[in-house]
Amino acid sequence: MLGASCIRTRLSLSTEYEIYMDELIGYVTDHSWLSDSVLRYGLAVMTRGIENAVTISSFAFPQTHFPKQELFALRHVILLVNQGNCHWTVIIVRVEQHRQLSVYFYDPLNSDGNKEQLKQLWKDAFLPFLQRWHTEVKADTVAVIPFPDKVHVYSISTPTQPDGSGCGVMVLGMVHSFLTGQRGFELDVDTRQVIKVMRLRLQCVIMHRSTVHTISADDKQAASETERELVKFFKEN
Repeated sequence: MLGASCIRTRLSLSTEYEIYMDELIGYVTDHSWLSDSVLRYGLAVMTRGIENAVTISSFAFPQTHFPKQELFALRHVILLVNQGNCHWTVIIVRVEQHRQLSVYFYDPLNSDGNKEQLKQLWKDAFLPFLQRWHTEVKADTVAVIPFPDKVHVYSISTPTQPDGSGCGVMVLGMVHSFLTGQRGFELDVDTRQVIKVMRLRLQCVIMHRSTVHTISADDKQAASETERELVKFFKEN
């Protein structure tokens, strides 16, 4: 793939999700904070083929439309939350047996202030959104079952990020642990080396599962010229 790609090569999963090679290299392989587009794309890759999981972004709140699936036909509803335009956290709602709901708050910094903001977002926006979703999206042949009177609330305190830019990677790791049922991620003591491995795995998964689009003639010519200039530079030096 890399041999046929340039920095502006477009990768996509569908018409809704796409990313460019420079974003993948700049945000994922470096030590950078993951942008919204990269994080959403990574989650789209992770949830592809999983019909009982839905991802929502806090940037879209308050939403006026709902996913097409019935709420209680799902297993997980994932809300990505960007706090202060510089930190990623997540709220994960899990549908339990007997149509009960549990909600999990995860902040990679394990900050009391951040978790309080997540709880407030849950109370003021996300919970009412789920209640409206349950009422408005239902099968015509199924009687509406009342929304649960009580939602079980949990706060996840581990693992915490070992650096200043790994929050997005940590959020992806936590979501993956819920989707796969492998909850050992919560118990791991993450180090900077582990974060590097997680970034590398994310890059590999994205590249492997994406459709690679042919670059334009102009981009191809520009890439060739850049390659020639680099070869010339290194030969002379």
